Amino acid sequence: MSERLAKGVLSLSKLKWEVGADGRRRRKPGSSDAAPDYFGTMAAEVGRACGGDAIKLRLAGWARKSQKTGRPYIELSLEFDSKESRRLALEGEAPVPAAPAAYDGTVRPDDTCDEDLPF
Repeated sequence: MSERLAKGVLSLSKLKWEVGADGRRRRKPGSSDAAPDYFGTMAAEVGRACGGDAIKLRLAGWARKSQKTGRPYIELSLEFDSKESRRLALEGEAPVPAAPAAYDGTVRPDDTCDEDLPF
């Protein structure tokens, strides 16, 4: 297995943009500002994926400009594909939090009494 975890493609959204005869792209009339400018898919090649194969993910991207520098960038969103029923399995199990100690009725120095509160 290579060092690459995933491979994908991101293309201009045909729902939001159209390419004119002159080769320039234009916003489609009635398209939403909130709609992604780009759509795509990605296959995550994670070894512990259920089923052993790559997991299919959906990509969405929005063309943005930095308010500080004015430089363009793409904001991305990554979600499981709607037909993908498998999920990534994390190595090891999640740590179990320790149970709190039983309260014995004594006031400890780190406890706060109601009289100490400013409200």
